[in-house]
Amino acid sequence: MNKRDFSFKHSLTTLSVCSLLAFSSTAALAQNGDAPVWRTDLTGGETTTYALSDLAPGMAGKPVKLTGSNNSGYFDFTVKPDEVVTSGELTLNFTVSPSMLANVTQLNIFLNGELQQTAALSAKQIGKPQSLVFNLDSKSFRTGQNQVRVEFVGHYQTVCENASNPSLWMDIAPESELALNKAFVRLPNDLSQFPAPFISEGNSGQNTTLPIVFALQPTDKEATAAAIVAGYPGSLSQWGKAEFPVYFGEVPAKGHFVVFATNERKPAFLSELPAFEGPRIELRDVPGGQHEKMLIISGRNDEDLVVAAKVLTSGTQMIGDNHRVRDFKDEPVQGAYQAPNWIDPQQAMTLSSLMRYPTQLTSRGAVLPAIHLNLNMAPDIYAIDGAKAELNLFYRYSKPAEGQVAQMRVLMNTALAGSDNMNSGTDRARSEVLVQAAPGPLFSAVGPRDGMSLTNDLSIEAFYGTQALEGTPENCRTVALPSHNFQIDPSSSIAFSGFYHYAQLPEIALYTKGGFPFSKYADLSQTVAVLSDASNAQYVTTLLNAIARISSATGSVPLQVTVTSKLGNDVLKDKDVLYVGGLPANITSLNNETARNLEKAVTETLDGKSGKTGVEDPENAPLAALLSVKSPVDSSRAVVALLSDGSRGAKLLNDSLADRALLQDASGGTVFVSSQGLTSFKPSQTWWVGDLPWYQRVWVSFANRPFLLVLCALIAAVVAGWGIFAGMRRWLRGRSSL
Repeated sequence: MNKRDFSFKHSLTTLSVCSLLAFSSTAALAQNGDAPVWRTDLTGGETTTYALSDLAPGMAGKPVKLTGSNNSGYFDFTVKPDEVVTSGELTLNFTVSPSMLANVTQLNIFLNGELQQTAALSAKQIGKPQSLVFNLDSKSFRTGQNQVRVEFVGHYQTVCENASNPSLWMDIAPESELALNKAFVRLPNDLSQFPAPFISEGNSGQNTTLPIVFALQPTDKEATAAAIVAGYPGSLSQWGKAEFPVYFGEVPAKGHFVVFATNERKPAFLSELPAFEGPRIELRDVPGGQHEKMLIISGRNDEDLVVAAKVLTSGTQMIGDNHRVRDFKDEPVQGAYQAPNWIDPQQAMTLSSLMRYPTQLTSRGAVLPAIHLNLNMAPDIYAIDGAKAELNLFYRYSKPAEGQVAQMRVLMNTALAGSDNMNSGTDRARSEVLVQAAPGPLFSAVGPRDGMSLTNDLSIEAFYGTQALEGTPENCRTVALPSHNFQIDPSSSIAFSGFYHYAQLPEIALYTKGGFPFSKYADLSQTVAVLSDASNAQYVTTLLNAIARISSATGSVPLQVTVTSKLGNDVLKDKDVLYVGGLPANITSLNNETARNLEKAVTETLDGKSGKTGVEDPENAPLAALLSVKSPVDSSRAVVALLSDGSRGAKLLNDSLADRALLQDASGGTVFVSSQGLTSFKPSQTWWVGDLPWYQRVWVSFANRPFLLVLCALIAAVVAGWGIFAGMRRWLRGRSSL
C-alpha cells in the first residue's frame, strides 16, 4: 500500500479490509468522545504551529489581556478527521502585573475543559516578560473544534481582594504559539464528509492549503472550474489564509489535493480510469500515499468540469466514493450587494438575522461577558453628513441587589455609543442608541475614531458593580458574587440612514479590504478573470488565491465567474476585469513615472496592442504589483491587475494574497509589493460609481476640491454684487427721471 507504484486495481478483499479498518478507527474516536487515543494504524507525521493570537477572533498580532474579573483567554482551532494529535505544546509568552504576590499567583491551562498543567509564579517571574512551555495531553484532543483556555489566577493580597482591582492583569504576547504534533489515519472514501478532509469548516485563524492538479496547462474552462472550487474554502476561511499551489501532471509531494480530468486531458496517474460519461466527482486514495486523498473532478469535456465544480460547491448531498451528476440546474444569478457576509444599510435588520449561533444574544455569570455582533458593510459604502445607525434594543436582566450599581453599555469598535442604568426595579428595558459615522468613504475610517468603519464590532455588555469589601485578617467580610443573566430580545433591531454605495475608482484599498468591484456581485457574474499565461503555474495560483480572497470577503462561492486567456470587446464588455500577468522587465525604480507606464502597459495589453510579460532577473529582488485602471473596453468598468516579476515575484504576490493582513495598508491606484513592504502611488485618472443623490454628489465634488468651492463663492459674490449694482443703478435712474 505504501509503494509509489501503487495501482488502482486492488482486490475486493483489500478494499474491504481498509474500509473496515478506517471505519473502526473512526468509531473508536467517537466512542472516546472524539478524543485521540493511541493507535496502531497511524502513518506519517508533521508539526503544525499556530500563533496563539491568530486563534482568537480579531486578535491576530495583538496581545490578549486578562484581568481579575475577566481572567480567561479562549483560543479555538480545528483537528481534521484524518488527523490524530499525538502531542501538543503551548509556548506562552506573557507578563503579569508587578503587584502580584509570588507563589499564590498562578496560571492554569485547560484543553477542551480538562486541566493540563498549572504553574505558580515565583518572585522572579512577576512583573517581567516570561516564557513558559506547557505540555498538552494527547487524549484531551478531539476531532473537530478544540479550545485551549488560559486561566490567570492573580492575587495582590492574601485577604479581602477586590476582583476588579486594576492591578490584577496579565498580558499574553502575540509571539505565543501552539504546536501540534500530528499523525494521520486513512479515512474511508466517503463524499458525505466533504469538505473534510480537504478543508476544515470553522477553521477561523487557521491556514488552508489545497493543491490543484491539471493534466497540462489549464484550458479556460478548466481554470474556471478550478476558480469555483478555490472560492469554496475561501468562503469558509473567515480571517484565515487560503492558498492553492498548482501542479501540471504530477502528484503533489504531500497532502490531499484536487485534480481535474477529461477524456482528452487526463493526468498519467489517472490513465487507468475508464472513459467519463458525464460530470463526475470521485474520492480516491492518492497513488502510493499513506493517508492522502485526491478529489477527482471529471467529465467528458471542459463544460462537464464546470458543472461538476458547481455541484461540489453548492451543498449537494453526496454519499459513497463517487457522485455522478445527472440533473443539473444552475443557480440563479445574484443581484448586487447580496453577499452573505454583508449587512444591508438600506433596510432595518433584526438582531436575530445577525446571529451566528443560538445563544449569541445571552450572557450569564458572576461577571457577564459582552455580547458581540459583527456588522460588515460593502467596501463602497459612503456616509453623508449625519449618517448614523439607530439601535432599538429590548433586553431582560437579573435584578440587581439593593444598593447595587448595574449598567448596560453599547460599544461600537470599542468606542462607547450609549449606556442605560439597570436600577429601575424591573427586569425589562428598552433603549435607543445612536451611532454616528464620519462623512466620507467607510473603507478609510477607523472604528474607535469615527464610530463606524467597514468592519464593525457591535458590543453590548451588562455590568453589575458588586465588589468584595477590603479589610484586615481580623475584620474581613466575604461577599459572594451572585450569577447574573442578561438577554437581548432577538426582535431588537438596527436601522441605518445616510449610507449609500458610492466610491471613487480606482482604489486598491477597495479590492484588498473587500474584493471590490468584483464582490459587488458575490457570485462574480459580472467578473471576467484574464489569465495572461496559463502555462505559468504561479500565475494560475495567483488567480486562485485572488478568487479565494474575494470569496472570503463575501462569504459566497463564485459560481458564475469566467476565466479566459482571450482578449477583445466580446470577452471584456460589460465586465469588471481581474487580470493576472507579468511585470515589464525594465523596472529599475519605483516612482510615479513607473506607475504611469505600468498603467499604460496594462491598458494596451487588454486593448490588444501589447502582450509583454516580465522576465525574471536573478540579480533583482522579487517584485510584484497591484494596479487598477479604467477598462479600455468599457469606461464604466474597472480593471484590477495582479502582476509579478518572475517566479520569485509571483511567490511574493501569492503570499500576500493568501494573507489578508499583509495588504491591509495598500491604497491608491498602483501598489508595488517588495521585500521592503508596500509602495503606493495615486492613479492618473479617477471616476465615481454608485447611487449617491445628485445634490450630495455636488457637495462631495466641492468637499474634494476646496479651491473650486472658493472660486464658486467668488463668482457668486461677483454675480450678486453686479446684480445689486445694476438694480441700484436702475433705481437711481428712475428717481432722477421724476
